[in-house]
Amino acid sequence: MLETLKRLRPRKCHVYCLGAAKTGTTSLSHMMSQVARSAHEPQTSQTNDLVINMHENSLSKPEIKDSLKKRDKLLNLEFESSHPMGYFAPMLPELFPKAKYIVTYRQPLSWLNSRLNYHEGKQPEEWKPYREHIWSRHFNGYDKEETYLKEQGLYSLSAYLKQYAEQYLLLLQHLPPQQTLLIKTEDINKSADKIENFCLGPNNTKKVKAVETNKFKPRGNILDNLDQAYVVRMIDKEIESLELLDKLQKRFDKN
Repeated sequence: MLETLKRLRPRKCHVYCLGAAKTGTTSLSHMMSQVARSAHEPQTSQTNDLVINMHENSLSKPEIKDSLKKRDKLLNLEFESSHPMGYFAPMLPELFPKAKYIVTYRQPLSWLNSRLNYHEGKQPEEWKPYREHIWSRHFNGYDKEETYLKEQGLYSLSAYLKQYAEQYLLLLQHLPPQQTLLIKTEDINKSADKIENFCLGPNNTKKVKAVETNKFKPRGNILDNLDQAYVVRMIDKEIESLELLDKLQKRFDKN
């Protein structure tokens, strides 16, 4: 009964945090839980399956939209931090025209280092199908410099970086600029007031406090085992060639 009442409560805001994994999405969810109904990656398996079904054309676009609306009604969240939802960026503004979006962003080298360390160190069962899906669709074998990645059961740098670029290009192309706030990962804690005002408005009387979560300590840095010049070349090839950083910076300048 209590959970039903919670779902029926009107929203103070409706915000999605759609940055890539390992960009501070967990911290933002915990930060906003102080002032709003917030969750980090709710309905993990169901949401991930929906992404996979969309990419594999197992469901029609109307069916996906219907699933997203039912999901939203069931959760009735005010703040959701969930990077797989970024794949639905082409649909979310149409389905929820009043929703707002926060995009967390981390420099490619820092992100790649964190992503590889986490992927190697933590392999939760419920995430395996999604992980295999989002990276295998970009995987075309290993370069000779990537023997260590192959030995560790990781994908190629190209696969990780292509997925990273794919997500941010989707967000930049489809999220309404006037309803989107971009925050660099390293700026999250010092931007608590800015984030809260964006979500709840300047007249909100509650104040959030900065938090730090998901402090995973890897056994070592995966990238230290690769030729550093090669790593830089791959980032230049997969990220810089798309002018993705320039496009993101232009959005930051508007914030």
